[in-house]
Amino acid sequence: MDATPDEPRKDDDLPPRPAEPTPEPAASESAHDTASTAEASPATPAEAADASVSDAPSAGADDAQASAEHASSASSEAPATESEATESDATRAEAGDGGAEGSETVDASADGAAPAGKPKASKKSRKRKPKPKPKRRPPPKAPERPLTPELEAKAAEAAIQRLVTAFKAKEDTVRRTIDLLVSGTSIPFLARFRRSLTGGLDENRLREVLVTWQEFLEEEQHRVRIEALLIKRGGHDEATAARLAKASSVPAMDDLAAPYLPVMASRATVARGQGLQGLADAIRTASGETLLSELAKPFVKLEEGQTEIPPTALDAALGGARDILAEDMGLDAGLRVKLRELFKNSGVVTVTARNEKRGEAKQGGPTNPLVGYTVKASKIPPIKVLALRRAEKQRSVVASIEPPEAK
Repeated sequence: MDATPDEPRKDDDLPPRPAEPTPEPAASESAHDTASTAEASPATPAEAADASVSDAPSAGADDAQASAEHASSASSEAPATESEATESDATRAEAGDGGAEGSETVDASADGAAPAGKPKASKKSRKRKPKPKPKRRPPPKAPERPLTPELEAKAAEAAIQRLVTAFKAKEDTVRRTIDLLVSGTSIPFLARFRRSLTGGLDENRLREVLVTWQEFLEEEQHRVRIEALLIKRGGHDEATAARLAKASSVPAMDDLAAPYLPVMASRATVARGQGLQGLADAIRTASGETLLSELAKPFVKLEEGQTEIPPTALDAALGGARDILAEDMGLDAGLRVKLRELFKNSGVVTVTARNEKRGEAKQGGPTNPLVGYTVKASKIPPIKVLALRRAEKQRSVVASIEPPEAK
């Protein structure tokens, strides 16, 4: 049935509109554009139908404008020609690095699939990370043997007695407080709810008791170990026991045990093997007017064909005697205490450049600003100590500490 003038026309009843001729390309366009236009693939049937429907004449100007926009969008969405796809593949292959990874990327893009990501760099282009420098191993330390239960109880009892004397408190109160602290009870809980057991100590006082107890316990445990070592090595007597009981620090205890600690073969050991212990004793007891060469002659043997002792033999004998004397002085507990106090109170720190750095400085090279720095050891600022440690680690300076020449 024909549509009345009042009813709108249906698109299915309209005759198809003949396709408009394609305009010829301009002469200035390249041959590539001409070839791609001539070899353009035909549109799909669905797209052709849409285009024909959109191109059909309409009753009003709005329908014509809508159909024109639809036709332009359909023509823009037409697929690329085979020649364009082939040339784009060749262009991408030439732009790549020619490797297998580049070709895989080009193939994926030609098929219409998006590349998974950027191609990985080749092994040659990757930068190798520098190997870390090996750290210096710490010097080996002798393992401390665990104490027996009897020795641990002895050390704990001595620490408690020292704690009672230090805080001037009752022994039973100190024992209860230490038992509660060692058992894991928190200090705030003891200060609030167990004041009757701790003698009314507050949190600050309880922390002070705990820190002092740990220090005393470590010192007493070390004292017990040194005593057991002296008994085992045969160096324990009444005088040594009295000095060990009066020792107030761990270094003072180590000074007493130094002569009895096992040591590796040293130059003094080699000199004793050569029979130079008598020369060292003679030098120790000699007066100020005695010549050292006269003391060393009895300890030097003449070789065949020699009538006089060569100076080199005398120097070697005196050098061995010096090694023995230096080791004996280093193991003297009383002398170690005096030297420690002397260096601590009167030592002077001096900073000098290393030998290899001195040559660079003479040639105009850079010098460390710490070179020439001199200060008393007891007054050196902590920031300077850190700077000296850093410069010594960089092997640019050498720091030494010596007592004044007058002392």
